[in-house]
Amino acid sequence: MLILTPSARELDEWRREWHFFAPDRPAPLVFPDREILPYDRLAPPADATAQRLATLAALPQLGQGVCIAPLSAALQRLPPRAFLDRHAFVLATGDTLEPESFRQRLVDAGYHTVSEVSEPGELAWRGGIIDLFPTGSALPYRIELFDASVETIRQFDPETQLTLQRVERVALLPAREVPVDAAAIHDFRGRFRARFAGDPQVFVAANMFVYYVPGDRLKHVSPDLFVVRGVPKDKPRKKYLLWEEGKGPDLVVELTSASTRDEDLDKKWLYRDILGVREYVRFDPYAEYLHPVLQGFLLQQEHDVPMPIVSGRLVSEVLGLHFEADGEDLRLYDPVAARWLRTPPEDREFAAEMAANLMAERDQARADKARLEQELAELRRRLAGTGGSEPRQE
Repeated sequence: MLILTPSARELDEWRREWHFFAPDRPAPLVFPDREILPYDRLAPPADATAQRLATLAALPQLGQGVCIAPLSAALQRLPPRAFLDRHAFVLATGDTLEPESFRQRLVDAGYHTVSEVSEPGELAWRGGIIDLFPTGSALPYRIELFDASVETIRQFDPETQLTLQRVERVALLPAREVPVDAAAIHDFRGRFRARFAGDPQVFVAANMFVYYVPGDRLKHVSPDLFVVRGVPKDKPRKKYLLWEEGKGPDLVVELTSASTRDEDLDKKWLYRDILGVREYVRFDPYAEYLHPVLQGFLLQQEHDVPMPIVSGRLVSEVLGLHFEADGEDLRLYDPVAARWLRTPPEDREFAAEMAANLMAERDQARADKARLEQELAELRRRLAGTGGSEPRQE
């Protein structure tokens, strides 16, 4: 049963009355509002995001029960179920994990690195110790590794940072609702790679760690997508080391949301002053707080200036292409060819359509040939009956 309330205040009243009148019944699931308005310059509270994601994850397994939500929350766009299924997993004592892959998986799920964990969606990594505050959890967890094996998992107090009871497993949910992981931008990245497929000195990456201080694993960022000119694209890389490559990204694209707003803004100075990024593009696919939803900046030493706009599209000098928001999609436009860049699936669809057209034309040509041969045979038969000469074949 879904109970919709006029506002968040009535939702709280429903919860209190439920516990009073039905204390022996299972507590209802609660799906709160984001508590911000579209284009607000504030991020939604971390606990509200955690509660929403925990409820979304629990609903598919709910055979019967009650869910309470304010009407405003029910009217908001939600992430696809596949997004939650892809990023929800269980970590147990004794599991084996590759640290970089595990860190990348958490970043893809929306967790961001901090020096000290205090609220849901945060991650701190110190050597073989991982502090992690999963979405939907009342307390954070401290995971101790022995080489690549999970040795212990303990809850800890976020205020005192002291460990509490030991647990055998912990369930992890994504830390944000907007799917801006590698899968969500796969098609967008495909446009870049297809565009620069013939240039061996253009490297395109998505959700790859960029380290900028030698020997310090905490000094890194993970842009949703970045492009580097002047470095070999065929060089094997699991991470991008600034001091080895000799330069940072020329262009960074971030798919942002209200929950990652502060983090994305904080990274702009690092992109400019440390990595030397020339162009910084932010896209808010769900229109949660950016207005307009697509914004770009030329990062310069004195002050940042907006990227030029032509016909409603952001002009990228780095790429020689234009960015344009198309609903929840970010498209690339080639001003020289005067056309949109196709994604790999669109290329395959286009190739299949062209192949189908060629086959249809071939079949039509065969049919025309058969018809002409039949007409010629009929004409010969008639001429033979009248004693006339046969027509010459050209």
